[in-house]
Amino acid sequence: MTWQEILNDLMPGLPILLLCAAAILVIVVDWFLPARRSYLTGLVALACLGATLALLLGLLLNLAPAWAAHPLQSPAPIFGQRLILDRLGLLLTLLFVTTALATVFVSLQAKPMRGQRSGEYYALLMLATVAMSITAASRDFLVLYLAIETISLPSYVLVGYFRTDRRATEASLKYILYGAVASAVMLFGMSYLYGVTGTTTLPDLYRVAPEKAAALGVGLILLLVGLGFKMALVPFHSWCPDVYEGAPTAITAYLSVASKAAGFAALLRVVYPLYCQVETDQAVPLAIQSIQPWTILLLLAALTMSVGNLIALWQTNLKRLLAYSSIAHAGYMAAAFAVLNREAFEAVLIYLAVYLVMNLGAFFVVLYIENLTDRCDLAVYRGMIHRSPLVAVLFIIFLLSLLGIPPTAGFLAKFKLFGALIKSGSSSAIVLALIAVANVVVSAHYYLRIVKAMVFDPPEDPSPLQITTLGGGLLVVLATAVFFLFVFWTPVQNIAGSIPLNLTEF
Repeated sequence: MTWQEILNDLMPGLPILLLCAAAILVIVVDWFLPARRSYLTGLVALACLGATLALLLGLLLNLAPAWAAHPLQSPAPIFGQRLILDRLGLLLTLLFVTTALATVFVSLQAKPMRGQRSGEYYALLMLATVAMSITAASRDFLVLYLAIETISLPSYVLVGYFRTDRRATEASLKYILYGAVASAVMLFGMSYLYGVTGTTTLPDLYRVAPEKAAALGVGLILLLVGLGFKMALVPFHSWCPDVYEGAPTAITAYLSVASKAAGFAALLRVVYPLYCQVETDQAVPLAIQSIQPWTILLLLAALTMSVGNLIALWQTNLKRLLAYSSIAHAGYMAAAFAVLNREAFEAVLIYLAVYLVMNLGAFFVVLYIENLTDRCDLAVYRGMIHRSPLVAVLFIIFLLSLLGIPPTAGFLAKFKLFGALIKSGSSSAIVLALIAVANVVVSAHYYLRIVKAMVFDPPEDPSPLQITTLGGGLLVVLATAVFFLFVFWTPVQNIAGSIPLNLTEF
């Protein structure tokens, strides 16, 4: 490649390169700081993530120079046809960077981080974010697998970051064991697909002879096993509650949103060529018509949302309860992949954005209460309205949004998603929508049980709880975003609808 070709590839990938440089910078800065001032590496990480966020917004709003607008004006594969930075990739990268930014912000205030060397912590967090961004831009199996593994390895370390914490060490070990098996199955599926198609490029995946339909279906199913692990779909979910409970709460929040979104980003890239063919009225390949592997997602989605909500009914630890809640939400989002239409495609993107706000808000409340009480059980939230009225009100807002009660953004996200299922006209999709609605009713029990404990139950300890000004400010911002996304719904819809489904651009 000539220098000009290399530059042409590097410029569209500038957000990813900036994150890589930031991870190295954090490590270098931490070398020169005494242990008691290691927290300054978190401020460096915040600044770098903020700069990346500004760059991404500039690209999406066409405020950047001509060369930087390339991903929107004429998306083209880069780095040997293995990556493509289009509007879909930029939107997903924006989601990952925003989650990382919020996680770094609360990590600076987390009690276990005080007095600890933190350079590795923030570097690993940003490297995982880099890998998620590459996942969102992948158009080749080799890059996709390497990106997913690069997400997993820092995540394993971050979960067990506090080596003296027995629960964190146990959670990290379980995460590694489950992840290794899921990765092996996924890699085997990818190798199987390569053997069938003769290519590792995603757009060429479905351009196979009809007689290879059975082999293609087997490969796709094996691929779904690995992605199902990242998304915590049942029956690949058993790692999720233990890991979420044992990990540092800031990392639990990060994994519940960013890691899960990375799995959906990978699945979006795998399914994207099919959406393109539906949008352009091209015939879906006979291989897919005869097997319909995405029907399996319909079954997994129904099972995931039901198991997640039913087991959450019995949880008293807030981190485990929210873990099962996140499994149920993964089931809601997975349901959209069983329907190949434009509305479902947009619904997944919208749901991911809303889920980021409301789930981070809920986990951050748990983190701040844990900082003050060293507890995560439901009993500590009794009478919270008297001990910390602001925290109680904000937590209620996040819980109602997770439940899907208007006027919160969670209601519109569910409305859009369930509407896409019903609008498809498929009897199986309509049944799935009814199952999803029934599960929302089930979830009301455990969400409202927390509300009842905070508002109506007497507190165990009447002493007031006071969170930091910065912590309260972040929670207020997230709660405001929950209502903002409800009121200003049209711009969100327009952003999701602005992604062109054009196979030639993939």
